[in-house]
Amino acid sequence: MSSADGGVDGKKDNELDFQEFFTLTGAIMVTCHDALSKWPPAEKNPVPATPPTQMETAIESIIRIFQHYAGKKGDKNKMNYLEFEAFMNAELKSFTAKDPNVVRKLMESVGGAVDGKQDKELEFQEFMNLTGGIMTACNDALMSRLKKP
Repeated sequence: MSSADGGVDGKKDNELDFQEFFTLTGAIMVTCHDALSKWPPAEKNPVPATPPTQMETAIESIIRIFQHYAGKKGDKNKMNYLEFEAFMNAELKSFTAKDPNVVRKLMESVGGAVDGKQDKELEFQEFMNLTGGIMTACNDALMSRLKKP
């Protein structure tokens, strides 16, 4: 499948590279986040019939992390600059320790990418785009280290 017809295999090579894999899982996470945000609060923590898989646990963790930091001072489905900064400083401090301007740079790079608004707030899709870029860079760095003799 190609990206043009809704698939994630943009190269049409019948394989998913890391970016394509993340695009797929990101779409699943956005769908899950959207569905969870519409559920009544009492139904948000159903007991699963079987233990969750590692992937299901990872998806739930990322959604819960976004929900934990977003909406402290406004829309519960958006993360403002201060909330994003708190997220980065708590969850990805190895990135903020190296460059004190990284939060501003990241926020500017994705703000408005999905909703078209330069409102200094991240919707979940924009958050996923940003964290996906970070994960892709980390995966690329790991792969290049593994290739070195």
